[in-house]
Amino acid sequence: LVTVLRDGPSRIKSSLAYARWKDYKGQLHEGESNLANNLSSSCPFFKNKANHETNYLLRGCRSGQPREEYSDPDSERSMLPEARRALSAMDFVGRTEELDDFISRLNVLLGLPEGLRAPTLNEVPEEFKQTKFTHHEERCLADTTGADQELYRDYCED
Repeated sequence: LVTVLRDGPSRIKSSLAYARWKDYKGQLHEGESNLANNLSSSCPFFKNKANHETNYLLRGCRSGQPREEYSDPDSERSMLPEARRALSAMDFVGRTEELDDFISRLNVLLGLPEGLRAPTLNEVPEEFKQTKFTHHEERCLADTTGADQELYRDYCED
């Protein structure tokens, strides 16, 4: 089993940019479009995508579906023990920030050409990437990515 982790705030900011880009191209359904383009706050989007990696480890592909609820940071962190067990069952854990090197090493291990790469399908133009958030949005971002951030620190920071 193989997985790749990304620090929580970076992942959710990237997800927001990608959702806005997909909406611009007419590829989002109305509910997602409303979340991605809420001009008053990005918090509803963050809550909908809260702790995506932790949820993915516990729920698999269903984690990509819109969330019915977001409780609070402490409840979200209660998922960590089970997520850590799931992550410890992985044979290889990489970091998005070092994806090329990770894929090269994995290719060698699998007997594939070291330079083999899949095409990138989710590149987002810079104008869709939001870099400034209000203090309230930054707090919401930290709250909704706390479990993911702890997993990332556990496995990816020296």
